[in-house]
Amino acid sequence: GNLRQMLTDSAKKPVLNAGVNMQCISNVKKRIEEVIACKPSHVTVLVGTNDLKAQASALEGWLYRTFGKIPNVGTLETYEQDLTEIRDRLLAAGARVALISPPVLGEDVNSAANQRARAFAETVQRIAADGGERCTYFPLFERTCAELPKTGGAPYDGVRFFYWLCLLCFDIHVFKRDLSDVQRERKLGAT
Repeated sequence: GNLRQMLTDSAKKPVLNAGVNMQCISNVKKRIEEVIACKPSHVTVLVGTNDLKAQASALEGWLYRTFGKIPNVGTLETYEQDLTEIRDRLLAAGARVALISPPVLGEDVNSAANQRARAFAETVQRIAADGGERCTYFPLFERTCAELPKTGGAPYDGVRFFYWLCLLCFDIHVFKRDLSDVQRERKLGAT
C-alpha cells in the first residue's frame, strides 16, 4: 500500500507486488512469466522463507503441500536450481535483479532453522554473484541475524508462529492495536 504509492509517486513509474502468501519457490518459478509479461526494469526476488518453513516440521510441510499446492517439500539443491532459473529468465528479459536472502526464523541464531536459513542465504548470495553486473544481493538474513541476541533467543516454532499470527490479526484488525505495542508486549525483537 503506502510503500508502493510512495515509490510510484517518486519514480513516476508503477511498482507492482507479485508476491503471494503460502507460495514456495516452485510456485514462483511457475508464475515468473506473469512478472516478465509486465516488462519490469527492476525486480526484487525474496523467496525461500516458505521453503524453509515447509522443511521445519511434518505439519508445516503438509500445510505448504496442501495450501501452497506444491507436490513435495523442496531441498536446498532444488531451491538453488529454481532460483538460478528465475534469475536467468528475469535477466534474459532485460530486468535488473536483486536477490534477497530469506530472513531469520525465530530468534535463536544457533537453531537448526537458522542454520538452514544461513545455508539458503549463502546460496542466494552465490547465485547473485554469478548473475553478472545486472544482478545484486540484498543480505536480509545477515542483517536480521545481527539484531538477534547472541544467546537465549526463542527458537522458531511453526505452531506457535501460526498461533501468534492469528492473535496478531485480531490485535491489529479487530482490537485496532499498534504493531509496536504488540511487539513490545510479546518481547519480539527482530522478528
